[in-house]
Amino acid sequence: MNVTELNKAEKAWIKRAQKLFNDAPDRFAFVTSGDRGFLVVDSPAAEVVELHDGGAEAAGIVLGRIRLKQSMHGVSG
Repeated sequence: MNVTELNKAEKAWIKRAQKLFNDAPDRFAFVTSGDRGFLVVDSPAAEVVELHDGGAEAAGIVLGRIRLKQSMHGVSG
């Protein structure tokens, strides 16, 4: 497989995104099921709630949603 190396703008974007997530409030945790986005959930509550199969929404711990232009692939392990 031939993957093009990141250009300067792409590297800068990743650096900005990393800083943004580093600056997230400690209360935030992030969950994805592998679609076009992810949920922002209450981190302490996420420790005791089953997050799969819509568990975060059913438990009422979703604080917000972030929708992406591209897909976010969810993998386990």
